[in-house]
Amino acid sequence: MFRTFLILLVIITVTGCNHGLPLRLSEPSDQALDRLEKYLPGLMQENNVSGVGIAVIRGNKIVLMESFGIANDLTRELINSDTVFEVASLGKPIFAYVSVSLSQSGLFDLDVPLVNYVPDLFSSPDPRLRKITARMVLSHSSGLPNFGSTSPESLSFDPSSAYAYSGIGFEKLQLVLEALTGKTLNQLATNIVFEPFEMDSTSYIWNEELSFRFAKGYNNNGMQNYESRKPKKGNAAWSLYSTTADYARFVTRMMRENDPVSMTMIYPQITITNEISWSLGWGLQSTKPNSSFWHWGSNPGYRAYVVGYPAEKIAVVVLSNSEHMFKLIEDIVQMTIGGELPSYHWF
Repeated sequence: MFRTFLILLVIITVTGCNHGLPLRLSEPSDQALDRLEKYLPGLMQENNVSGVGIAVIRGNKIVLMESFGIANDLTRELINSDTVFEVASLGKPIFAYVSVSLSQSGLFDLDVPLVNYVPDLFSSPDPRLRKITARMVLSHSSGLPNFGSTSPESLSFDPSSAYAYSGIGFEKLQLVLEALTGKTLNQLATNIVFEPFEMDSTSYIWNEELSFRFAKGYNNNGMQNYESRKPKKGNAAWSLYSTTADYARFVTRMMRENDPVSMTMIYPQITITNEISWSLGWGLQSTKPNSSFWHWGSNPGYRAYVVGYPAEKIAVVVLSNSEHMFKLIEDIVQMTIGGELPSYHWF
């Protein structure tokens, strides 16, 4: 009981209750590491979190990569910076980068209806579907539903009039880009993102060469999850595999002021609350001293979260093979970079 009370007392001190600490802009990385090593293992044990990989970025450089816990309880293999995770919806910002890049190259227009490029994209007669554009898909304002809907082409509102998270929309845009280029999603991402950004361990499809570094997923009971789906065809909305090191490299690219794709992506497109909006691929949150971008990932057995402050060039990437990891996000962010997290209390 005393140990639990001590941990809670420290976390309250670290987080400053619900408001968070100021950003830790110039703090030496070993101080964040000391906090993580001192408190995170205990929090993981109490919350039944199997493994966590963390990358901290300051000055738009990766200054800390640390891992805790196991990748596989049968082999006792430990998590490290090269461990491969399912990162689920963290594939959406990368797909958005691919989409905006292709648009800027002149392949297609973000504001032209998708059916202008692929006329048979939708089978429903609803005329509103013919108004959906890539910009609406990437900002989740298309009106299309998310996975699990029994009517995947049934709109919940007129396109561009509101926000509703939609993996189906990303699938539709993926079909358009694949049709226009004659390339698969993974080929496009490899050419535009993975190879240029040196993300050698990232893929939208299962790669047997990465299997020896793959973290097994663990469910809410702490039991090893069923076998990964190992997709042979990539899905922009959910099938991304990556490492903390690789995804951190992508985040540093997002915070480069001389990258026209990144600067286009993090401009707000649709307002959700007075603190949350959505851009092209990223969620945006009203934070101090400047706004920040963020996204989460959630597949069976895996969780992920990223937050970055482009003006301050500071960010943290958290990947995990545990369905309980979201319980630790606020604590991890406060122990590493500080700042506010309205997104954590929203999603």
